[in-house]
Amino acid sequence: MQWRDPLDKASWRESDGVTRIVCRSIAEFMAVHAKHFANQRNLIYRGHASFRWPLESSLRRVIRTRMASSGDDMNHLPLMAQTDFPTAFSEFLERLDALGDRETRDQIRDYYDLWSKSGHATTLEEFKGLVTGNELPFEQRQARHRLRAAEFQLLAIAQHYGMPTPLLDWSQSPFVGWYFALREQSAYYPTVIAIAPGVWGATSIRWLKDSAQKLRVKIDKDSPEWFAECSDQSIVPSTTAERRAAVLDTYDLTDTPEYASFLQFPASSHLNDRLQAQQGILTRHSVAHSMEEIASVLQHDMKTQTLIWKFVLVEEPREKAMTQLRMMNITGSTLFPGLVGAGQLGLDSLRFEGYSAKYGWPYHFGSA
Repeated sequence: MQWRDPLDKASWRESDGVTRIVCRSIAEFMAVHAKHFANQRNLIYRGHASFRWPLESSLRRVIRTRMASSGDDMNHLPLMAQTDFPTAFSEFLERLDALGDRETRDQIRDYYDLWSKSGHATTLEEFKGLVTGNELPFEQRQARHRLRAAEFQLLAIAQHYGMPTPLLDWSQSPFVGWYFALREQSAYYPTVIAIAPGVWGATSIRWLKDSAQKLRVKIDKDSPEWFAECSDQSIVPSTTAERRAAVLDTYDLTDTPEYASFLQFPASSHLNDRLQAQQGILTRHSVAHSMEEIASVLQHDMKTQTLIWKFVLVEEPREKAMTQLRMMNITGSTLFPGLVGAGQLGLDSLRFEGYSAKYGWPYHFGSA
């Protein structure tokens, strides 16, 4: 579907849970955003230098690149992540425990303590519990939630220091997103992506419960055939939950936790001073799939509308757009506290002609 709003010039295209909005200038983006998105206060934003870049974590990107260079089968990417990342993360935590402050060491020890208490309280186990009717005990669910929160904080530290993680950085400001989209040169159009984390979280939970219910119906309907294929014939399931659990052993549930893997926890801003300066938000995602791939599945299965908005800048020069952001006080010096910010400001002044405020801006900022 493609249409034009008579009150703005941007063109819209919706497909598989993703809506792409093409804007000719930052001014046009502001008009579109003010009209259609200003009241949606729960949106968060991320900038990409190219509209072709998928929404994927640095961990997925690093492993995918490594596998591509080695000629490995990309279908094995989730398995590679499941085996390689825990080892790398454990090594990072060991060094952090040795070098970090007392608060960080306490966090690491709490994390391992919660890990032992949570048992096998994973998303996959939660899904199996929904199918069989054997939900995880309350104490285990509570420990699992605290474990995820503790792990999220440690992943935020790891990402801050350059380690690939399943986290993505977002901002509550679309103009911070535009800064990161524009500051790197690319052969393709700079893009700002917006999502509603509350919608993603709720949709993921509904998808998990709906998928479990569909599987329960299928197992119960086809029970004679499924029971005949049970690998261990000595087991004679006596209850409904046991029968369903026996059948689950024959299912390939690899993608089940991945499609319902969206998580958001508040990351402590004192661990990363850039989070506060950039109005930052962190979310955790699947390594097996990009967010576009997951949006397509959720949109098809749950009959949702748009889950991802992509604003693409197609005409306005990067120099002019960056200078407009500087007039809003969106610069490297404000987004990167300390001396790092001073260096980023100098880098941007060298990258973009007419960017430096010291010599004035050459562009006329009238209507787009």
